[in-house]
Amino acid sequence: MSDDSTGGVWSSSNGTVAQAIAMTGQINGLVPGSVTITYSFISGCYTVVPVYLPTPLPAMLTILQTPMDSMLCRGTPVTLTAHDSNAGTPSFVWKLFGTIYIGVGSTLTYNPAHGDFITCIMTTSGVCASPSVVAKDVVFNVWPVVSPIVDLTCTQADTAAYLGEEYTFYTTVTNGGASPVYQWYINQVPVAGANAPVFTTRIYNDNDTIFCKVSGNSPCDTGSNTGISNARVIYGQGFLRVGNVTVGNELGLFPNPNNGSFVLSGKTGSTADEDITLEVTDMLGRTVYTGTATVQQGALRAEIKLAEEASGSYLLHVQTATGSETFHFVVSR
Repeated sequence: MSDDSTGGVWSSSNGTVAQAIAMTGQINGLVPGSVTITYSFISGCYTVVPVYLPTPLPAMLTILQTPMDSMLCRGTPVTLTAHDSNAGTPSFVWKLFGTIYIGVGSTLTYNPAHGDFITCIMTTSGVCASPSVVAKDVVFNVWPVVSPIVDLTCTQADTAAYLGEEYTFYTTVTNGGASPVYQWYINQVPVAGANAPVFTTRIYNDNDTIFCKVSGNSPCDTGSNTGISNARVIYGQGFLRVGNVTVGNELGLFPNPNNGSFVLSGKTGSTADEDITLEVTDMLGRTVYTGTATVQQGALRAEIKLAEEASGSYLLHVQTATGSETFHFVVSR
């Protein structure tokens, strides 16, 4: 109990020592529960005030983040929503790194960098809550937006030993995701059907340049980021060239590039009439066309039309009486 300046005394029924400010009737130090507060004068007069002090409710704060970390890419804004419990009508303040004010209210939209953390500070109001101020942190894990890194290797020499030597190339991909998409190129032209991490082809030309492009599907790659490997140049020794491989034949293929329709014409080394065989293969060695043509008095003009072959590099193999020739051509649809 305590005395006030008018000679009165404050006391409480639950035995708590009440510290009172007599002029305002404010008493501190009471515990929750039912209690009566008595104010007694020296003269013997007194007044009794019954009071119920509620037990403080546990104030709680949770933060909902959209999108979650597993889908959060650099440059993507996130929305943080504060959800309160036992806080009455609370107010919210948002801080970056605990000191920089960046917003108020129950919702915050923010474009984070990797490692940022935001604190939401909730102040309760209109309810008996403990604690009266609650803070919650959110730490961001931001995925980078990167292109695949592609490393091309081949264990064979850079100079082919003979016409049609088979070469195998391998790729190692970083930042490609679970299912990267491959496209191999020879001399800047995509090879139809060459969409695997390993590429095998035969070398028919001098100085063929081989490389691979990879489109990744890592968490933050939409497919627009493409990685290009280092290029590998395979050198010939003069015998790797397009057309006129065999002495005696003077054949040419035109136009090149073409849309799948082209003409093979010229003279063979023989003046007799003969039938020659024609075969078109892709760069993986798969046959896409076979046919024959007739040479009359050593002259040839054959029109060849491919069906629906995709754009890319192809080889025309010609077998005549005097030998064989191989032509490299490009289909561009």
